[in-house]
Amino acid sequence: MIYKKEINNRRSGFTLIELMVVIAIIGILASLSFAGLSDSRLKSRDTVRAGDLKSLDQAAQVYFSEHNGQFPPALADLNQYFTNNAAPQDPQSHTDYFYKLITSPKGYCFGATMETDAMHNEVSCLDTGTSANYQIKGP
Repeated sequence: MIYKKEINNRRSGFTLIELMVVIAIIGILASLSFAGLSDSRLKSRDTVRAGDLKSLDQAAQVYFSEHNGQFPPALADLNQYFTNNAAPQDPQSHTDYFYKLITSPKGYCFGATMETDAMHNEVSCLDTGTSANYQIKGP
């Protein structure tokens, strides 16, 4: 009896089509994760902005108690209540937040431009010319 040795012409490994499909799937998954990461960055900056406005609000209250019932005439007057004598600034543009002293009734308003609608609030105390869509009115 004569045995024939089977010859396997098939090489082991992946075909070009299989590799292209895997690369396409990885690309799709990466683009989805980057889109989610971008949204989380926007939301985190908005959270920082809201926290900064609350800190400014607290500093204005301390200023009021230390200056015989007068609110700060300018945002720079609150610098002394923060680390490095600098009031917080917008995390993206590194500019000051909106501030307006209200004379009648006596008070103030801080505002920031949020990047997402999730942080939108209904307080409206700044001039309509500003783009601040998140505001804190005090006291």
